[in-house]
Amino acid sequence: VLEEATEPLQANAPIFCLDKPLQPGQKRTLADARSGGQNARIGKDPTILPRCGDILPRLYTNGWTGIADISKYFHNFSVLPSNRPQLGCIHPRTGKRYWYSKLSMGASNSPSLACRYGNSAMRLLRESDSVFQGQPVENTWRSSISGRNYHPRWGHGRVMSGEDGEPVAIIFGFVDDYFIHGPTRRKCNIAFTAFMELCVRLGLICQKVKVNPPAQVQKFCGFAWDTVAAPTLRITQAKLTRAVAAIEFCLALHKRGRLSALTFASSSVLLHSLLDASPHHIGQTYLPSHSLLLLGLYST
Repeated sequence: VLEEATEPLQANAPIFCLDKPLQPGQKRTLADARSGGQNARIGKDPTILPRCGDILPRLYTNGWTGIADISKYFHNFSVLPSNRPQLGCIHPRTGKRYWYSKLSMGASNSPSLACRYGNSAMRLLRESDSVFQGQPVENTWRSSISGRNYHPRWGHGRVMSGEDGEPVAIIFGFVDDYFIHGPTRRKCNIAFTAFMELCVRLGLICQKVKVNPPAQVQKFCGFAWDTVAAPTLRITQAKLTRAVAAIEFCLALHKRGRLSALTFASSSVLLHSLLDASPHHIGQTYLPSHSLLLLGLYST
């Protein structure tokens, strides 16, 4: 990822490391492209990510899900050679000059570019493997009253039905995390194997400790996804504890007259990230009043 520079560097992205919370003894290497000035000059492409509300309605009752995490995901994609002098790195001990030949963690456009490549890989998988292919059918109350087959386990709406009469496997990608879902354990195993084989073909390495074979309860993007019965999304205890701590922290800062706009904004973003896990989005009912309360506290 870091190659010795063959031209003078035009900008430095200082390198630093953070501990990986779920992998003791391992570090995450990042480029500080904010203080290096790169992020201020990088075009901001949109990062397209699925929301919980996009995934949950498409899951199957009694379905199975496999989870995969691709290791060093950003580092699989090359930086244009003409841009590398702007993505420099000066070794903190030797003073030697390097540059990033691959996307770096810390550059503002890395998530957008990586998601674009990941979406291409998922399209390739859907086009090349029959377990993801089928014909669209309407599975709604209209199907039932008109005498056509209605399958409660398939969910409500437009469903892709395979040649075996079962709904097809589906896949979602969230940057480097992948969610492979099927109506049965057998079909999910086939789809999960097809995904892992595609990763091998593309030269992508999955993170062993974060790959979970098909199961009916899986953790993905911090939420618990349960398809033992009707598909259900639950907020994990860790997220609940963090949200409560953020609110208590804001209130404590206000009492000391030290509540900042940045702290207020961070608290609101955290709480809004949990809304999709609340039934019928009832969290939307409470957040506006909470936000106004914090805003009022801040302004006073």
